[in-house]
Amino acid sequence: MSEFQSENTMTTVVTSADSRATTNRRVLAVAVAVGILVVGLVMDSLGIVNGPFAIVLGLALLAAFPSARQLSRRLAINGSVYLGLTPILWWAPWPEEDAPTRTGLILSLASAILVAVLVNDARRVRSVVPRVSTNDISLVGAVAVLAWLFRPFYLNPFGIEAVSLLRQAFGGDNVAHFNMFRMIRSTGATGPQWPLPEDGTLFAYVFYPQHFHTLVAQTAELWAGPGLLTVDGEVGLFLVGSAGVVSLSVVVLVAALCSLEPLQNRPWLALVVTSAVLSFVVFGFGAYALSFGFPPYLLAIAMTLVTATFALRPGRPTANQIVAMVAATIVVAHSWSLLAPLAGFAVMWSLVRLPWANQRIRRHLIALSATAIILVAAAGGWALYLVANATSTAGGFVEALATPGGTPQVSLSLTVALGMSLVGIGLLSRREGANTRSIRFAGALAGLAGLQAFVLLFIQLSRSGALSYFQIKFINALFIVFAVLLVVVVVLLIATRASRPRGPRSQAIAGVRASVAALVIIVLSGLPIPVTDSLASSTLPGILFRSNAQTQAQTPLELTERLIAAAGVMAGQPCGRPIYLAVSKGDDRFEEMNQWAMSLSSTWTEAAGPINTYLLAQNEEDNTRAPATVIARVLAEFPETCIIVAPGVLESVENSFDPVERDRLFAW
Repeated sequence: MSEFQSENTMTTVVTSADSRATTNRRVLAVAVAVGILVVGLVMDSLGIVNGPFAIVLGLALLAAFPSARQLSRRLAINGSVYLGLTPILWWAPWPEEDAPTRTGLILSLASAILVAVLVNDARRVRSVVPRVSTNDISLVGAVAVLAWLFRPFYLNPFGIEAVSLLRQAFGGDNVAHFNMFRMIRSTGATGPQWPLPEDGTLFAYVFYPQHFHTLVAQTAELWAGPGLLTVDGEVGLFLVGSAGVVSLSVVVLVAALCSLEPLQNRPWLALVVTSAVLSFVVFGFGAYALSFGFPPYLLAIAMTLVTATFALRPGRPTANQIVAMVAATIVVAHSWSLLAPLAGFAVMWSLVRLPWANQRIRRHLIALSATAIILVAAAGGWALYLVANATSTAGGFVEALATPGGTPQVSLSLTVALGMSLVGIGLLSRREGANTRSIRFAGALAGLAGLQAFVLLFIQLSRSGALSYFQIKFINALFIVFAVLLVVVVVLLIATRASRPRGPRSQAIAGVRASVAALVIIVLSGLPIPVTDSLASSTLPGILFRSNAQTQAQTPLELTERLIAAAGVMAGQPCGRPIYLAVSKGDDRFEEMNQWAMSLSSTWTEAAGPINTYLLAQNEEDNTRAPATVIARVLAEFPETCIIVAPGVLESVENSFDPVERDRLFAW
């Protein structure tokens, strides 16, 4: 009896000791985490946490945070969470004086959590080092290709070369995107938090969804800190940040595809899907989004494909996967809202496939699903609020769909054919199995996209009989999504039915087949729209984009120098509504140059709308560009404005105006 009591006593002592040790480890983990967080925030407040160190630390955290064991899957989850959730910090005001930055908080908090987990359980140290597979070679290749594509951006981060590259090669729509980026940098918040301008109206694009611009501003803050640089320095940060955000989204997509279970340790199949992503998204038709200035649109396309890829996974979705899908959906909703229903459908498909029959974890699944739905609904509702306000000037959402604009148009019949192929393959997949469910999802997604396209086309065609800017961009986006998904579905079918190659000979044959398939995909993605007479005369749009960027950076124009100087004068607010009137020889269109000057100087307000409309009309009416005549017309039409012109222009026309009018003219 005494021996039995002794054993119970020893067991109790051991249990008590284990409990104390566990408690001590947890206390130590919390203490270490708090210490790291405090030190990190203090260092950030002192301006120490930025530059190359911050970028390297951020990338290391993306690779080290143990959301999954496999490297590609970990990057897909962590990258989606970063791209989707961190910009939410910018939705509210942030202390300006002697406070850590948002990026400093993100890095410090992530580092603290990671170290706390490791201190609490030393066995998890191994989990920090991800498992690398042969598929990850495709990740390295994607990073290298993207670095080459955006090399002109990284080599021209300052000076007139950066401004020339932005204006001449990165697309006209970036006049608005840079404006939003610079406003976020100067105010420390997104549009609804911006102050009122001096003219008493609102700054332009207050209600435009600014997720992409916030991500670029975060990248700029990581590299250069929160303080504003010179105009050309901010342009360089925008170029580098845009390249980084687009590249990260594409790498996240490649990582998600390479992590699909049927492709594990089958590098040749991973090569094919990676070629499809790079070809269609950034080198093929998707490259027009870069050359026309639609980087948020390209980000939305990539993240729509990320959510679809997560839903394609044959196994049950994990909690980490659901969080990543919700984050990716937020990116889509706040970058290009018309694609949000597709991302939301992928989330709902995955929620339905959770193990609801398991009674033990059903409460946790309900909590997870409710949280996911609430987050998606809240983010979607906020995006709808912004879109509703942004389109109010056009009369409403339906009226805004008729907005004119310039963008290349892919063949509608080709897009329909790709979509119908996905739907057909999904309907014909009769064999039960995990891969079959994935293929059926792709078909269902294509069917939903087709229905949405039909509704959008019906609205527009019933009103005007012709497609407008947004319908064309939606069809273009579907073409890219369908093309990538079709390649992935075919690869999944091959992976299901074909045995793994064994031996050098089989590996060599598989490599040749995969290389040929990748080459075919690259060629098809590069077909011009419309197709030229000779395939040999065509060049991948992505290569043309890079070549143009390199050329424009090396051949800056005098008008760019004048533009930078005019923006400097406008930034000083010589009056409530300054206008840059580009009437020098060699200048571009009046309204275009004024928009760029307002963007570079952060003076773009809603009052500029009628002014730019008038300048556009003047551009059409007066091809002689007689400076005195144009200046007199603008002064008379807008008596509350002042005009900035080049010094030589001011000297030549100042005697043509009375003293009151002369006081409204400025030069640098």
